[in-house]
Amino acid sequence: MAGIAPSVPVTTNRSDIGYALVKTLAETTKQNFKNLLFTNPGEKIYDARFGVALKKFLFEPFTSSTESKIVDSINEQVNIYMPYLKIKKIDFLRDEDNSSLNLKIYYFIEGVQASDLLEIDIGI
Repeated sequence: MAGIAPSVPVTTNRSDIGYALVKTLAETTKQNFKNLLFTNPGEKIYDARFGVALKKFLFEPFTSSTESKIVDSINEQVNIYMPYLKIKKIDFLRDEDNSSLNLKIYYFIEGVQASDLLEIDIGI
C-alpha cells in the first residue's frame, strides 16, 4: 500500500522508496496535530502565528491557570489550522515530583469520522 506522507521523524525502512510512510488520513492527522502542538510560534516560515509551543509551559508553575492557558492555546490553534479536528477532552497528569507532564487529548476527525487519542509525555 502506498503512503500519504513521510512519517515524522523520518525513518528508513526496506520498502522500495526507502523511508516510512503514514498510510491513513487518521495517522496523517495525528502527525499534523503533534506538529501543531510542538511548534513554537515563529518557527514556521510564512506563518509566525502557527504553533502551540507546548514545551514552554513546562517552565511555568503548574496551576489551574496554566492548565487553562494550555487548553485555550490548543483550542485556538486547532480552530485556525485544523478546523476538521474537534477536541473532546484534555486530561492533565503530573508525576509526584512535578518533573513531567502527561497530556491525553481525545479528539474526533470529522472528515473520516474517527475518534482518536493523542498521548504526550513532556519531561523536564
